[in-house]
Amino acid sequence: DECHKAKNLVMKGSAEGTATGRAVLEIQRLLPQARVVYCSATGVSEPENLAYMERLGLWGPRTHYRDMYCAETGCTLNAFTVFSEALNVQVGQ
Repeated sequence: DECHKAKNLVMKGSAEGTATGRAVLEIQRLLPQARVVYCSATGVSEPENLAYMERLGLWGPRTHYRDMYCAETGCTLNAFTVFSEALNVQVGQ
Protein backbone atom coordinates (compact mmCIF):
# COMPACT_ATOMS: atom_id res chain seq x y z
CA ASP A 1 0.00 0.00 0.00
CA GLU A 2 1.06 3.61 -0.48
CA CYS A 3 1.48 4.28 3.24
CA HIS A 4 3.95 1.44 3.44
CA LYS A 5 5.96 2.95 0.58
CA ALA A 6 5.61 6.54 1.87
CA LYS A 7 7.12 5.62 5.22
CA ASN A 8 10.54 5.91 3.59
CA LEU A 9 10.26 9.69 3.24
CA VAL A 10 13.07 9.93 5.82
CA MET A 11 15.75 7.29 5.42
CA LYS A 12 18.67 6.80 7.78
CA GLY A 13 21.99 7.52 6.14
CA SER A 14 20.38 9.20 3.12
CA ALA A 15 19.71 12.82 2.29
CA GLU A 16 16.61 11.88 0.32
CA GLY A 17 13.82 9.44 0.90
CA THR A 18 12.05 7.42 -1.74
CA ALA A 19 10.29 9.01 -4.70
CA THR A 20 6.97 7.68 -3.39
CA GLY A 21 7.54 9.26 0.01
CA ARG A 22 8.40 12.61 -1.54
CA ALA A 23 5.39 12.43 -3.88
CA VAL A 24 2.98 11.69 -1.02
CA LEU A 25 4.29 14.70 0.91
CA GLU A 26 4.21 16.96 -2.16
CA ILE A 27 0.60 16.03 -2.97
CA GLN A 28 -0.46 16.89 0.57
CA ARG A 29 1.29 20.25 0.38
CA LEU A 30 -0.12 21.07 -3.09
CA LEU A 31 -3.67 20.30 -1.96
CA PRO A 32 -3.96 21.84 1.52
CA GLN A 33 -7.77 21.65 1.55
CA ALA A 34 -7.94 17.99 0.46
CA ARG A 35 -8.96 15.43 3.05
CA VAL A 36 -6.34 12.84 3.86
CA VAL A 37 -6.75 9.44 5.46
CA TYR A 38 -3.64 7.67 6.70
CA CYS A 39 -4.38 3.97 6.60
CA SER A 40 -1.93 1.13 6.49
CA ALA A 41 -2.05 -2.57 7.17
CA THR A 42 1.55 -2.46 8.34
CA GLY A 43 2.70 -1.17 11.69
CA VAL A 44 5.14 1.65 12.30
CA SER A 45 8.43 0.26 13.52
CA GLU A 46 10.36 3.56 13.69
CA PRO A 47 9.14 7.09 14.49
CA GLU A 48 10.64 8.49 11.29
CA ASN A 49 8.22 6.26 9.36
CA LEU A 50 5.53 8.79 10.35
CA ALA A 51 7.29 11.70 8.60
CA TYR A 52 4.87 11.81 5.66
CA MET A 53 1.93 12.18 8.07
CA GLU A 54 2.31 15.94 8.44
CA ARG A 55 -1.41 16.53 8.83
CA LEU A 56 -1.53 14.66 12.11
CA GLY A 57 -0.24 17.87 13.66
CA LEU A 58 2.42 16.18 15.78
CA TRP A 59 5.16 18.56 14.57
CA GLY A 60 5.30 21.84 12.68
CA PRO A 61 3.68 25.23 13.33
CA ARG A 62 1.69 25.52 16.57
CA THR A 63 3.16 22.31 18.05
CA HIS A 64 5.94 21.51 20.50
CA TYR A 65 8.27 20.40 17.67
CA ARG A 66 9.26 22.42 14.61
CA ASP A 67 9.85 19.35 12.43
CA MET A 68 9.87 15.56 12.43
CA TYR A 69 13.54 15.39 13.38
CA CYS A 70 12.98 17.48 16.52
CA ALA A 71 9.92 15.45 17.40
CA GLU A 72 11.92 12.25 17.13
CA THR A 73 15.07 13.33 18.95
CA GLY A 74 14.11 16.35 21.01
CA CYS A 75 11.97 14.66 23.63
CA THR A 76 12.90 12.88 26.81
CA LEU A 77 10.11 10.36 26.45
CA ASN A 78 9.98 7.67 23.82
CA ALA A 79 8.86 9.29 20.52
CA PHE A 80 5.97 6.85 20.17
CA THR A 81 4.73 7.80 23.62
CA VAL A 82 4.80 11.49 22.72
CA PHE A 83 3.01 10.88 19.43
CA SER A 84 0.32 8.67 20.94
CA GLU A 85 -0.33 11.16 23.73
CA ALA A 86 -0.68 13.98 21.18
CA LEU A 87 -3.10 11.91 19.12
CA ASN A 88 -5.17 11.06 22.19
CA VAL A 89 -5.50 14.76 22.99
CA GLN A 90 -6.58 15.51 19.40
CA VAL A 91 -9.20 12.75 19.40
CA GLY A 92 -10.60 14.03 22.69
CA GLN A 93 -11.13 17.56 21.33
